[in-house]
Amino acid sequence: MMGRQARKRLLETDSREDWALVGEILDLTGLSPLRKQGFITLSGGEKQRVLIARALAQQTAVLVLDEPVDGLDPVMRRQVWSLLMGDVAEHGTTVLVSSHNLRELEDVCDHVGILSHGSTCPMWAASTPSSSGAMPPTLPTVWRCTPPS
Repeated sequence: MMGRQARKRLLETDSREDWALVGEILDLTGLSPLRKQGFITLSGGEKQRVLIARALAQQTAVLVLDEPVDGLDPVMRRQVWSLLMGDVAEHGTTVLVSSHNLRELEDVCDHVGILSHGSTCPMWAASTPSSSGAMPPTLPTVWRCTPPS
């Protein structure tokens, strides 16, 4: 229930709605069978899924995630991205992701921005043609931005 604490007042108890939401998120992330296990006993991938579930349980307007699928196998990576995209679609959540896996971000993000040498490179809508009809540059082209002079 730690993911719901940000929504509570001091000494407020967990509501039925909190328990129902947490149960739903545990089911969606495939963590229901592990609900009685201590965090320390889980594998690295299971811990990562718990942290994603905890973030989703907060139902915030903005999620800031650092390497959210790092350490997950390919199947679980897709499931986590699918969960995040479902949350965006259902609740209008804005998700900011930092990742070194640029190719993967190109597949799941609708806007991409790159930090290079302490500055931001131009941001563009991923896979969206510009007003001239030209496609935006690919990530391998953009990430080579030059530092400001």
